[in-house]
Amino acid sequence: MKKIVSLFVLLVFSLTLSAQGQGGEIRRKPKIQTNGQGRSGGTTRRRSSTVTTKKYLRVDGYENDIHYDVISDAATFTYDVECSSGYEVSLLPSWCSLESKSSTQFVIRQEENTSSSERRDWFRVKATYGKQIDIYLTQAASSTLGSDISGSSGRSDYGYSGTTRTYTDVAKGLPSLTKSINDWGECKTGAITENGIGVVIKGGNGYSYTSGIPTNLANKLKEINDKGKVIQDIALSGSTWWVVVYDRNAWYGVVPDALKSKLNKFNSDGEEIRSVSINSNGDYTIVTDKHYAASNSIDSQNMDKALDKFGTIYSACSTPKGLVVCCKNGCFYSNIPTKVEEKIKETSFIPKVVKFTDSGTALVTDGEKKNVYYM
Repeated sequence: MKKIVSLFVLLVFSLTLSAQGQGGEIRRKPKIQTNGQGRSGGTTRRRSSTVTTKKYLRVDGYENDIHYDVISDAATFTYDVECSSGYEVSLLPSWCSLESKSSTQFVIRQEENTSSSERRDWFRVKATYGKQIDIYLTQAASSTLGSDISGSSGRSDYGYSGTTRTYTDVAKGLPSLTKSINDWGECKTGAITENGIGVVIKGGNGYSYTSGIPTNLANKLKEINDKGKVIQDIALSGSTWWVVVYDRNAWYGVVPDALKSKLNKFNSDGEEIRSVSINSNGDYTIVTDKHYAASNSIDSQNMDKALDKFGTIYSACSTPKGLVVCCKNGCFYSNIPTKVEEKIKETSFIPKVVKFTDSGTALVTDGEKKNVYYM
């Protein structure tokens, strides 16, 4: 029996040697290299995750094509842009040029239309990811917008000049203020916002305000009234910035540093501060009996045009998108809601004060008693 086992072992050993001698190979599973954590390979691979970023393009708050009516004069217009990527402005009309461009806005300069006919054209704003918005322009003929127009103001030499835009009304109503105006039968000036906060002023120091105005402003209005002082103007941008001007050039409020410097200078120089506005961006306008100023360069240029066209500036109101300037011989405006223009032109008096929002709400007064409003 032992011989049989020995012969069998010898036979297997011989066959193995024979296979190796003929180039055979004994294959073994390769040794697994580990990274010390029991996973094969030197690199640990994980399934990649994709983060989806919402893509968007908006111009002046609009996501679709826009139509604008523009004045016949040479002018510059600022368009606000919100875009999840880069964007380009192209296909400009022959009478328009791109003056400047940043990630949040661009400025278009248009040439004067000297023709007796209006002209229409368009240009395109396109995001790098593909979405595009076409902006259609209708420029007035030289003999329409910007000429002296006999409006309902009752003066044949009183003019209106400016640009308007379509808009979405998202403003909250101000019923308590309109009730006060109706009860009084008059309104001198005021401050209105889109979020339902506002103030209106009657006579020298009468007032009515909504809930939500800053406590310090409410206290100051009461103090001015108690002491019989005269309110010149008031401005309010929600609960961030606010100011009340009284007794010729005294002021009280929370304002940007640049406006604070202007107010203090005009006060120390003895100038009468007639008008002040502050918008939610912190941009301001200010008008005195001798000077005017705006923090935004486009607003400043438009105030220059208003002065050249219609004479002495009475007041100005600036919003993030638009501007109204009331002058001795006319009202100049830039990129305001169509409803605001409608209220300005329906007055039976010369408008000396216009307060408005980008949602189309407005208060228009003669600076004393007469008024129209939409709010």
